Formats: sequence, structure tokens, C-alpha cells
Amino acid sequence: MQLLWTLLNIVAIITYLWLCIQAIKLISRHIGKATSVAFVILGLLSFGGKSGKIKDKNQEVKKLGMFSPDSLNLASVRMFSAELDDNLISHTDLLVNYGRSENGEFLPIDAFSVRNGLVAGIVWQPETIIVRKSLDSLNFNYTVTGTLEWKLLSATLYTQPKTYSNSP
Repeated sequence: MQLLWTLLNIVAIITYLWLCIQAIKLISRHIGKATSVAFVILGLLSFGGKSGKIKDKNQEVKKLGMFSPDSLNLASVRMFSAELDDNLISHTDLLVNYGRSENGEFLPIDAFSVRNGLVAGIVWQPETIIVRKSLDSLNFNYTVTGTLEWKLLSATLYTQPKTYSNSP
């Protein structure tokens, strides 16, 4: 489904660009070159409208189960990676920074979730990341909740809640 959605977004963008080029030609021919230049500038500004958007504090990811790095041996800090979702064109990962405490336990310091690959039209917004030590000391149990926003030309058409977990 994600492959079809990505292809639909690519076709929509190409169609939009073709329509813009045709409109510029028409405006240039009937109204004048100065008006067509203004049309091009306004068109480019419409693409860059939300590119530098700053996240609200309400959109920050809630991270539970993390420990302060002050209580850990900083030389022992490593990264744990878990693949949450994998499909034909993209994958979603959980990355956990962890370190060894004074008594030898591995404790999570920080965690974040990212989506990689061809992700046109689908935006992953993690909301909560919970990381706990597992029974074996080399792995972690996790629960990640968030939403996938299905977009077409930057307009959100559907929001799908997602939960990934390996917790027993």
C-alpha cells in the first residue's frame, strides 16, 4: 500500500509541475513575461511554505524509562537498533543510546524513532517511546506509539495510529 501511495504522490507532483509549466506558457503568451515571472515566484513559495516548520512543545516525543547519563560510565555508551517496520520501499527503526552503570547493568539514556527509505507522502510521527531492560542484559523491551500521516501534495488525508512493541 505504501508503494502505491508513494507512486501516487510522485505522479501528483509531476502533474502539478506540468500544469504549472502550461499555465506559465499561457500567462506569458497572453498577459506578459513579468506576470509569468511573478507566477513562478509565487509557485515556488507555495512549495517552501512549511519546510522550516518548528515543532511545537506539544509535538515532542514522550520518552519513558530513560536514565540520566551522569550515573553511567560515559566510555561505555553504545547504540541499540531495532527494526520496527520493514516494507518494500522504507523501514522504521528505533535507536536507543545506552550505557553501563556502576553495577554493570545496561541502562537506556535516550531513544528516538526514524523512518528511512523512499517516504514520499507518508510521515511517521512518534509520540511515546518506552524502553525497559529485558531479562537478558544485552537487549531492551520497547513500546513505540505514534501516527503515520498519509499526505497528498502536503495535505494530510488520513492519520493512522501505530504501535510497535516487543514487550512480553
